[in-house]
Amino acid sequence: MPPAFRRQLRRIDRKHPGTADAVAGTLEDIANRGVPHKALRIPGLQGAPVYKLRIPLSGAGTLAARLILHYDGKVPTPLFVYTKADTVDIATREIRNALRAAGLEGPGPGTEGG
Repeated sequence: MPPAFRRQLRRIDRKHPGTADAVAGTLEDIANRGVPHKALRIPGLQGAPVYKLRIPLSGAGTLAARLILHYDGKVPTPLFVYTKADTVDIATREIRNALRAAGLEGPGPGTEGG
């Protein structure tokens, strides 16, 4: 897991205990079964297989974590985790930067605005 992702997850897990376990379980499910049908593929990333997925937080009512991850059919790589209470959305530019930092940058340079 990228260090920035670990920091994000720790911060949310302090506020909402059990988040780290829920995210780890989701990543394990994806590694075993693939991306669930409810995951949204994020457009504008030159075909990079990046998805956004909602993970309900136990004991938090309707609050849920949002997980943005890269999944190439083999290994899910988490890029961002956040709650809508803290962050509205992640810009495409930030996702491209996270892909680049993780060594997962898609073909060709990014030319689209985020």
